[in-house]
Amino acid sequence: MDYDTFPFKLFFRILQDEGNVSLIGKSKDENEKIWESIKAEYRERHPSPRERRLVQAYKKVLSESIRANRDITLLRYLLTEPENLEQLYKELKIPWKPTVKERIEYLTLEIDKGKQKLEISNARLKLIEDEIEEARESEEINIAKLNEAIASLTLFGFPINDFEKLTCGQYDAYSKVAQRKANGAK
Repeated sequence: MDYDTFPFKLFFRILQDEGNVSLIGKSKDENEKIWESIKAEYRERHPSPRERRLVQAYKKVLSESIRANRDITLLRYLLTEPENLEQLYKELKIPWKPTVKERIEYLTLEIDKGKQKLEISNARLKLIEDEIEEARESEEINIAKLNEAIASLTLFGFPINDFEKLTCGQYDAYSKVAQRKANGAK
């Protein structure tokens, strides 16, 4: 069983009661393995705006961290080998200063700025993580709304005779086509 063949309504029933993977109907270990795999693929195919923001925040923290480490490493190197660094500065796209003292002052300032940016980025990341956790705790899956969503696909002409047999893969495909139709695209 994979995401494309997994029953769509069963997916949401299990989401309603996270601990009830027994609805899959296999052994306990198989159920848990199947469920984790299907959830992971769902998240990959359907990242929420919050999760996209979280990924961007992680990238920002990583970028700021790399930049700060680069500047710290360069400063340490500058303190031990102050000469013949102009080419390295150019490659790293760091402005070259005429004296060692100016280079040290510049790097020290950049390191301080980098630390501040990293602290801000980490704080934003924490806020986004907290927001996502709160949203997950408050999300309520409503089967009646799910049935309405499936029924709305029939208005676009999709042949859904048995809502219980509709798979996640089919739902995704139908939804994408319905969105294109609704937006006037072919």
